[in-house]
Amino acid sequence: MKKIDELLEKYFKGESSMEEEQILMNLLAEANSSDKYINEKIMFEYFNSEKSRNDISDDFDEKILKAINSNNTIRVDFRRKLHRIINIAAVIAMIIGIYFFFPYNNEQSAQISQEDYKGYVETYNALAKASKYINQVNQNLAKLEVIDESLEQLDKMSYVEYYNNYVYEFLGE
Repeated sequence: MKKIDELLEKYFKGESSMEEEQILMNLLAEANSSDKYINEKIMFEYFNSEKSRNDISDDFDEKILKAINSNNTIRVDFRRKLHRIINIAAVIAMIIGIYFFFPYNNEQSAQISQEDYKGYVETYNALAKASKYINQVNQNLAKLEVIDESLEQLDKMSYVEYYNNYVYEFLGE
C-alpha cells in the first residue's frame, strides 16, 4: 500500500516514468474493489480502455505537422480580407439605412402640426400643475414631520412622569 501511495504521488505530480506508471497500473489492477484506491483503479482502467481504441491513425502526428508546416496561408489571408470587406460593407449599409429611415433634418419631421403643438402645450401645462401640487404636498409633509418630532418629545416626557410616579410609590410618598 505504501508503494501505491508513493507511485500515485509521483504520478499526480507528473514525475513518474513510464515503467513506474505500468507498475502502478498493475498494483491497482490487483487491488480489491473495496480498497481505498477504487477511484484510481477505475481511472487507470479507463485509460487502458481508451488506449486500446484505434480512432486515430498511426500517421496522425505526421499529418498534423505537415499541415502546420505547409504554406497554405494564401487561403487564410484571402478569408481574412474577405471577412474585412464584408464587415466594411455591412457598416456602410447600416449607415445608409439609418440615414434614410431616420431623417435628421427633413422638412417633414421639422414641421409640427397645430394639433400636435396644442397637445404638447396642454401636456406641459398639466405636468407643471401636477408638479406645483406635489411641491405643496411636500411642504406640508415637512410641517407634519416637525409636529411628529414634537409628539415624540411629548411621548418621552410621559416616560419621565411614569418613572417619577414609580419613584414616589417606591419611597411611599
